[in-house]
Amino acid sequence: MSNKSGLGIQAKRVSSFVQALVLASAGLLPLLASSSVDAAQITDRVLTLSTSEGDATGVTHDYGLTIPGDASTMQSMEFLYCTTPLGTCTAPTGLDASSAAIGTPTGLTGWSVGTNTANLIQVTRTDATNVAADTPMTIDFTGVTNPTMTAPYTTFYVRVNTYTDTAYTTDRDNGTVAGALTQQLIINGRVQERLEFCVAAIDDGDTFASGEDCSNFPTNQTIDIGVIDDAGPAESPVDNDGFNGANDKLGAAMVDTNASGGVVISYFPEEDATGTEQLRNFRVLGSTCDATETVVTDQCFQSAATAGTDLSSAGERFGMQVTCVERTASENATANLLNNVAAYQADNSDATCEAGETSTTYAWDNTGTATTIASSTTVVNDEMLKLRFGARAAATTPTGNYTVTTTYIATATF
Repeated sequence: MSNKSGLGIQAKRVSSFVQALVLASAGLLPLLASSSVDAAQITDRVLTLSTSEGDATGVTHDYGLTIPGDASTMQSMEFLYCTTPLGTCTAPTGLDASSAAIGTPTGLTGWSVGTNTANLIQVTRTDATNVAADTPMTIDFTGVTNPTMTAPYTTFYVRVNTYTDTAYTTDRDNGTVAGALTQQLIINGRVQERLEFCVAAIDDGDTFASGEDCSNFPTNQTIDIGVIDDAGPAESPVDNDGFNGANDKLGAAMVDTNASGGVVISYFPEEDATGTEQLRNFRVLGSTCDATETVVTDQCFQSAATAGTDLSSAGERFGMQVTCVERTASENATANLLNNVAAYQADNSDATCEAGETSTTYAWDNTGTATTIASSTTVVNDEMLKLRFGARAAATTPTGNYTVTTTYIATATF
């Protein structure tokens, strides 16, 4: 065979191959054209979660989407939850959208929930109203259970598909949106228990402005009610007239606590270390007194009754009165600390606390057991009890310098 014959055969073979390739390419053209006609991309895709807590129930998943083109041709939508944005869809662990309910969409109207599964929400459109092209819309679903989170975060993906029919078969648009679950921050702090309690002798008319507390409380401890006789009660504060020895002071007990269960203020008279009988009464130190308290010829005052005694009546008596509770104007509208024990409670209603107080009822408990004189059921912010002491002598009460020391206790319930 000649070289020319060989070349001719090869040329025919090449020509046949080219023709076959052209025919094959021509056959592929419809397929290539078909595959290029993909669904349009949904834009401005947003998923807002009402909480990013894993396994949270009753969560709202709120979608924001812009539907390309004339949205009136869109008749149904699917929201498919997956662990990846592409490929085979695996449902996120823990997710449950089967009971999801649709909220009120914006941008498009007339939607109802179709058949949901744990990771698929279907909605169909019931309103055929024409919609302008490229319409932004929002649609939210309530009652979703978030996927389980693997610390410190978990991402899930929602593949959104739209269809031109209500059977979810004829594709229109698609797009994927991501949602993130993350661990929560736990913020700890502590408000420490606080109890400040201070007792002092204060000047008549002393008030304490906002910001004043036990740190600037007076250190004076002595209250002198001056001369005591049988003409009428001597009640602190007693003005000093240059002869009676009085110091124009009354007692005060201030408390500040954040105890949620409140605070109880109680007192008891200290026992005289010397002398005999009636050792917790108003008495001359070291005196020998009668075992019968009603005797009014010894150097121990008969105590006011524990239920209260009116010293305006004749007779020897000594006792204490809670005149009022003072608070600053910047605190609560009403005091939380109440002088709510009837035996010690004065009838004061004057806004300036002890000013104008006319009650002459006093009480005294000489048993040595702490006796409540005021209390609160909640926190107290620098509120002050004003304490008045009163005594009235009998005609037979012996002379002497009478005294008693009282101890006060604040018991808070935190």
